[in-house]
Amino acid sequence: MKIIKSLTFIAAIVFLVGCRTVNTTSVDKAITTDPMLSRYVSVLSINENVLNDGLKKIQVTLQNRTRFARRFLYKVDWYDVNGFLIQGPTNIYIPNQINGKETIVIQAISPQKNPASYKINFIKPK
Repeated sequence: MKIIKSLTFIAAIVFLVGCRTVNTTSVDKAITTDPMLSRYVSVLSINENVLNDGLKKIQVTLQNRTRFARRFLYKVDWYDVNGFLIQGPTNIYIPNQINGKETIVIQAISPQKNPASYKINFIKPK
């Protein structure tokens, strides 16, 4: 009887942990990170806001988990309702650096009103 209770308890924990990872999927889909860079730098949050003129603003909070400065490049691609890339100034890679144990915020504004989605790409410079 104790074994059945233990197995039920373990199954409930596995189920709850599985549900928790589903909630973070939308954030993971919006971000592409170089595997080497993701070992050192974490995305803590993504916040969105629609401005008065209909443009969407995003704010990404990053944290360097190491004590060493890390350089990286990032770009934000915005997409319309049909899934087409919206051309704009954020379609190029922008260099940045995050110092050891530092938390920084990156912001971007859509080039057109009412974009349907976006994708943030982080890569390590060569």
